[in-house]
Amino acid sequence: MKRVRVQEDKDCWFCFDNSTIDRDLIVDSSYSYFYIALPKGPVCDEHFLIVPKNHIAHSLELTEEMEEEFIQIKQRLMAYLESLKMDFLMFERNTQFKFAKAAHMNVQVIGL
Repeated sequence: MKRVRVQEDKDCWFCFDNSTIDRDLIVDSSYSYFYIALPKGPVCDEHFLIVPKNHIAHSLELTEEMEEEFIQIKQRLMAYLESLKMDFLMFERNTQFKFAKAAHMNVQVIGL
């Protein structure tokens, strides 16, 4: 599969190195490639985002190492929601920015 290079957007509000990122919404940034955050407009109290620290368009762009970490984080959040006796909805979203090719993947995890 041919990998598409995403054009960086210095104003991307998901990029971890952006100085204007809402750090108060970050739950855990201890991972190498991803961080867990709360959304700006949550659907419920148990609504989380899994976000790549760097500008990545979609999960098809993940390296094998990144994929392993991503699965670990998904399993951690699923276990948390299951401990609360909750089902969950999980989906990937790409957010468009100024540039046509600029998008930043994020995975929404919503407890039901």
